Amino acid sequence: MTDRHADRDGGATRRAVLQAFGAAGIFAGASDVTGAQETTRGISVEGTPLILGGEVKHWFGLAPSQIHGKENPDLRLRAGRTYTLVWINIDGKEHEFIVEDSNGNELAATESASAPGATRHVTFTAKKEMSRYYCEYHPKSMRGNVTLGGGFRTTGT
Repeated sequence: MTDRHADRDGGATRRAVLQAFGAAGIFAGASDVTGAQETTRGISVEGTPLILGGEVKHWFGLAPSQIHGKENPDLRLRAGRTYTLVWINIDGKEHEFIVEDSNGNELAATESASAPGATRHVTFTAKKEMSRYYCEYHPKSMRGNVTLGGGFRTTGT
């Protein structure tokens, strides 16, 4: 019997990484034509989605700019706002994104995906109970915090 939560080795292929960043560009660019409402108070449902790349070592921040390039970035959300989070499989290993409360109760989740370049998304309303996010299959390395408060500060870039 294998441990479903055990970290699995694997490196990202060049093609998977390029596909992931290409898809991130598509999602980020889409906000320009869908009436993005970026303000200094957070990102609304019509704004840029939160985009992460999934690889065994960590969740990698792709968008918005406040999390770009960060490993397991803090997701700063505003309670009551609706967010869409998209993740892209970078390394071809199975991943699944889950948000939980401090007691370990699942509050939002995506389906799993294991194909390089595959995307999954979840739309949720930020709640004060949200405390962290993780990958179902790599919970030790792919884990970050959810912070409720002012949301992401954006400048329209």
